[in-house]
Amino acid sequence: MSVFHAIFRQKNVYNNKQIFYIIKSIVFYGFINIHTAFEVKKEKGFYTMEKITKYIVACIILLVAVTIGSSFSNKNKYYIKITDGAVEIRQGKFAPMGTDLLIMLPGAQSPESIQAVYSKEEVFPFAFNYYIDRADALLDTPDMPDFEGIKLYLNKALSFGTTPDLTKAAYSRLNSIDMIILMYKADVAASKGTIYGFEAALGHLNKAALLELNDNQVELIKQKIESVRILIIGSEIKQSETEQPKALLENN
Repeated sequence: MSVFHAIFRQKNVYNNKQIFYIIKSIVFYGFINIHTAFEVKKEKGFYTMEKITKYIVACIILLVAVTIGSSFSNKNKYYIKITDGAVEIRQGKFAPMGTDLLIMLPGAQSPESIQAVYSKEEVFPFAFNYYIDRADALLDTPDMPDFEGIKLYLNKALSFGTTPDLTKAAYSRLNSIDMIILMYKADVAASKGTIYGFEAALGHLNKAALLELNDNQVELIKQKIESVRILIIGSEIKQSETEQPKALLENN
């Protein structure tokens, strides 16, 4: 016989202390036969089955609400952990306690002082700057830069841009990289010295002109486009001059 049956056998109505004990037992142990436990008489001035049920439901709803609220709160907490040669950024789980690894940053310079907990706005710029620095390191090389690697780091930085200024800075760098790549392709195509090469170069430069660039970059692209157009006109004139004598010879 359960403790609940013992309680209900003693009296037909229950006071506040007994009600609290019943609710606590149901919530935390959950093995009561509710139908049997609540076979009480509906007498005026006492807690009835209907009232007890309302208290239990309210208690359960409160516990669920507290659990969900604490889970949301934990999810919005971030932590920085220093490991061997790397910095870990951890995020709270959607649960009252516990964390998951959000990202590991090998070779990152650890903060001078580490807080017990961070907000998203505090910790994301740290990861953003890490990827921007990695992109700059690949760009600052005497050889041909690894443009794909640079764009990979910049796109990763974008995912940690928490403000419009940070996002704009990352996009600006991406556009600059795309401009450099297109200008390089244009130079390679123009170096062939043929009208087809010049036209291909012009196509690359026209694509670069569509990017969101700063004023100096826009002016540079315009100058290159004008230079290639002059080369195309010169090539067409030269081709025309070459074809005219051939046509005269054929007619003769």
